Amino acid sequence: MTHEHELARSEAILTAIPDIIFEVNAEGCFLFVHARPGQTFVENGRIVGRLVTELLPEDVASQCMACIAEVIRTREVQTLNYALPYPDRNRYFRAHLGPSSKGTVVALVRDTTSDKCYQKKLERQADQLMEANESLEQFVHVASHDLREPLTGVAGFATLLRKRYGDELDDSGQHFLSEIIAGTKRMEQKIDDLLLLSRAGRGSPNGPFPLGSAVEEARRSLVGSFKQSGAALQTGELPMVHGDRSMIAQVFQNLFSNSIKYHPEGVKPIIEVESQPDSDSEMVHVTVTDNGIGFCMDHADRIFGIFQRLYTIEQYPGTGIGLAIAKKIVEKHGGRIWASSEPSKGATFHFTLQRAT
Repeated sequence: MTHEHELARSEAILTAIPDIIFEVNAEGCFLFVHARPGQTFVENGRIVGRLVTELLPEDVASQCMACIAEVIRTREVQTLNYALPYPDRNRYFRAHLGPSSKGTVVALVRDTTSDKCYQKKLERQADQLMEANESLEQFVHVASHDLREPLTGVAGFATLLRKRYGDELDDSGQHFLSEIIAGTKRMEQKIDDLLLLSRAGRGSPNGPFPLGSAVEEARRSLVGSFKQSGAALQTGELPMVHGDRSMIAQVFQNLFSNSIKYHPEGVKPIIEVESQPDSDSEMVHVTVTDNGIGFCMDHADRIFGIFQRLYTIEQYPGTGIGLAIAKKIVEKHGGRIWASSEPSKGATFHFTLQRAT
């Protein structure tokens, strides 16, 4: 290949590279520059032969000279992020500086302004989303308390009406009154669960604890349900995890409660809690498996929604918010939760937690 062909190929390669290319010596003098029009804040012809300290702002020039010296000393690539003032706005750059065979330093510089702007936009959106979530949680908390007062009044007057005038009501009147009282109790339970949901988003995971202690706390909270149903709880060897023990105990309590509730008539619930390392080495994969009625996997995502039910309240009482609370707590801890099941073959709920270090 002729010298002219070599030059032409080198020029084509340089033209295809979107980065700015500089070569500087140990004194910070520009020996070579390749840039597209408008990429540098001075014309290309005015850069070669001039000094870094002459062309760049003092703080950026100081960082550049330190990187140049480090590259020459160690013969290793250095990375530098910096900003330069342009007439319209600051522009951001990332430079990779490496040694050449001539004892000089070659730098590839990329304009990262659009990336920086996009990152700032994402950060603003994340902050706005966090504020919106906090406002929503506060609203749920306040609204739940405000709803409870009139509801308590309705329930109280309905109960008083039954005590004072129950004998004067016919069967239909008694039925209507029972429906009012039962409805207010269900509404009170929904309000309690909404409060739990709002609290689940507050605070932050705070330390290591034995996962088994959260399982035991959940079991004690449901001791009456375990005794009444004859449910058996079996646990494998459980590790230390990082988080809020009481919040994780709430997750287990909600899952155990569902296992006890959704089981075939005449069959004693069996609940197994196990753990294993997750594919992410920093996480633990926890499973809660039961021998209940199971469900179709078509509903696997729906069951984690607020007030989502697969059965009528007459079949299985409850508010349909327990799994939504569990999901919010697990995600607050940086994990994820999902389920696998088949109708009449039980269900397994999976979630991940951060392993304690």
